[in-house]
Amino acid sequence: MPSPFIAALFLAALHVLTPLLGFHARAPRSPLVSISGGIAIAYVFLHLLPELAAAEYEHFAETGPLGGERLLFSAALLGLVVFYGLEHAVKISRKESSDDTPSPFAFRLHLTAFALYNGLVGYLLMAGGLVEGQSPWPFALAMSLHFLVNDRRFAVHHKARYARWGRWVLAGSVLVGALAGAMTLLGAQAIALLLAFLGGGIILNVLREELPPERDGSFWFLGLGVLAYGAVTLAIG
Repeated sequence: MPSPFIAALFLAALHVLTPLLGFHARAPRSPLVSISGGIAIAYVFLHLLPELAAAEYEHFAETGPLGGERLLFSAALLGLVVFYGLEHAVKISRKESSDDTPSPFAFRLHLTAFALYNGLVGYLLMAGGLVEGQSPWPFALAMSLHFLVNDRRFAVHHKARYARWGRWVLAGSVLVGALAGAMTLLGAQAIALLLAFLGGGIILNVLREELPPERDGSFWFLGLGVLAYGAVTLAIG
C-alpha cells in the first residue's frame, strides 16, 4: 500500500478516534489544542509558503514578474475568507437558537465545507505536493494536528450530531480525496493553487480557535474590504 494512502488512512482514523480522548469539549480547553494549532500554522509559514514561493518561480514564469505570486496569494486569501464566512454563518445560527446549538442546516453547511476541505487534504497527500519525491508524512503530521483543532470546534458547536455521524463523514472525505488523487493528477499550477487555498484555510481555522470568542466581527464589511482592495490592486498592477 502506498505511503501517502497509509497517511490518508491515519488522518481518517484520527477523526473517528479523537472523540474517545475526551479533551474536545473540556472547559478549560486542553493545551493540546493550542499546541496542535501552533504546529499546524508554523507548517504553513515555514514549509508551505516557501514551497509555494519556489513554485511561483518554477511554474508561473509565463504570468509575469508578479502574476503567479498574486494568483497564489489570492488563492490563500480566498481560503481564509471562505472559512471566515462559514464560521460567521455558524455563529449567527447559534445566536438564533434557543439552546446555543447551530441549526441542522448550519451543521450540514459546516460539515459539507469541511468534508470538501478534508477531501482536498486527501487529494494533496496523494498528489505529493510540489517537490518530487518528498515524504507525505510532514504534511500528514501537520494536518493531523490541525484536524484535532477542527474536531474540537465541531464537538463544541455541534455536540451529539458530530459525535453520532459527522466525524464519519469527515473521515470518509479524506479517503475519497485520496482515491481521487490516486486516479487523477492535476498540473503543478493547479496543485500550487490548491495548496495556497488550504494554507489560507489553515491560518483562519487555527487563529479562529485561538482568538477570544467575545470579539464580534462583521463578515460583510471584511469581505467588502477584501474585494475593494483586491480590485484596486489588480487594476493598477
